[in-house]
Amino acid sequence: MLFIAVVLPLIFLTQSALGATSTTSVLHDTYVDQGLPSTNFGTENHVKIGSNGQKLGFILFNLTDKPTNYVDAQLILKITTIVTEAVLDVNVYSVPNNSWAETDLTWNNKPSYTELIETFHVDYDELMASTGGYSISINITDYVSGQAVSFAFATNSTESDYCGFTAKDNINLPDSYNPIIQWTISDIVSPTGGDDPPYWRR
Repeated sequence: MLFIAVVLPLIFLTQSALGATSTTSVLHDTYVDQGLPSTNFGTENHVKIGSNGQKLGFILFNLTDKPTNYVDAQLILKITTIVTEAVLDVNVYSVPNNSWAETDLTWNNKPSYTELIETFHVDYDELMASTGGYSISINITDYVSGQAVSFAFATNSTESDYCGFTAKDNINLPDSYNPIIQWTISDIVSPTGGDDPPYWRR
């Protein structure tokens, strides 16, 4: 009974403190194209992915503004373009190298990507049924411990189809369409301070 009396109030307090959110804006977003290996697409309106694996997307976030008391991190993208009637599965990978910039990146100098984080589905019919595109949310909580983080996007399709999410350089759409990290934060700060995650996520 003593164990129950001590633990239950702690769980209740933790849950009641969750729910507030903050966001981090993307720093770099672009894609590279194997068919144009020395061309830079850093100012394009969309980050394109597909075309029989020839188009790879890349994004990078500076994490110096991340909350120290975050309990969850979601990468949120706005899918706004896809080749007619295409259905694609997009793989999201971690990128160990965070030293690249969108204005310099090409197929020839692209960073390598490693661990598969998640696969999301993009469907032409779903996009057409939406109003101005739809959002994809990817759990990246295990990948944001450093001061920066990068991700790559690729498809396994052998078709020429491609899709894309809105880039921050797209002046035709509001900033709310740009890639972001959304943090769920708690009022309970880690007892050790600094960048350590709260004790319930260790």
